[in-house]
Amino acid sequence: MPKATHFDRFKKQALDTMKSFNERVDFPEEIRAGKAGPIIQDISDKLGLEKTAGLSILEIGCGCTDLVTDFVQFCRARAHKLTLLDSQEMLSAIRGVEPGDDLVFYPGRFPDCFDDLSDKFGPFDRIVVYSVLQYALVDGFVWAFVEKAARLLPDGGRLLIGDLPNASMRRRFLASPAGVQHHKTHYGPNSEPELRFNRLDENEIDDGLVIGLLVRMRMAGFHAFVMPQPAELPMSNRREDLVVVKP
Repeated sequence: MPKATHFDRFKKQALDTMKSFNERVDFPEEIRAGKAGPIIQDISDKLGLEKTAGLSILEIGCGCTDLVTDFVQFCRARAHKLTLLDSQEMLSAIRGVEPGDDLVFYPGRFPDCFDDLSDKFGPFDRIVVYSVLQYALVDGFVWAFVEKAARLLPDGGRLLIGDLPNASMRRRFLASPAGVQHHKTHYGPNSEPELRFNRLDENEIDDGLVIGLLVRMRMAGFHAFVMPQPAELPMSNRREDLVVVKP
């Protein structure tokens, strides 16, 4: 029997009306509610979405939260054409926007749909993958995911692998005075964060994977950069972004 994937789980969660829209994509309300604006601005800054109008943009694993709804409006205001890729269930749960000439809903599981997506809609000037790569890692196709996403870029195109939950970065933060205080605030004044360095977990993104992706993309002929998140983003103390540029 085939192993169930996170894609399968999210298909079910998309239809779960007992969960909020943020919870359907695994985010607690207190972390993501009201944060769409700063996140979209950071995505725009890293991909240059306000410098050029009429870009072709792909978002892989868009989800169904306010973030995708607001991102659609952001792109429409700048005459960008946006393609949203996710399961049919997740796309059907998106509120407040309808497909049109400037907005395509593409149901599919990436990178399985790479050939069809490339033939029908590619290449894409900009590609957004936000809070998604950790699930590709657990499901066992993280390298193919990033490499095929990069292959959808034209010359001068940019790919943002955003909101990477870096376990190494999180441990460094929790070992700092600010991190200890953060832990006490959320888990009680007498609690201490559990810290184990020099540890490998095959289901976690860590420094090794982030740097490995950076080097792998550079060796494949792309520019690649690891970038911090602005302090106003909800988990900037333990998440970072990878930007890939096709020269």
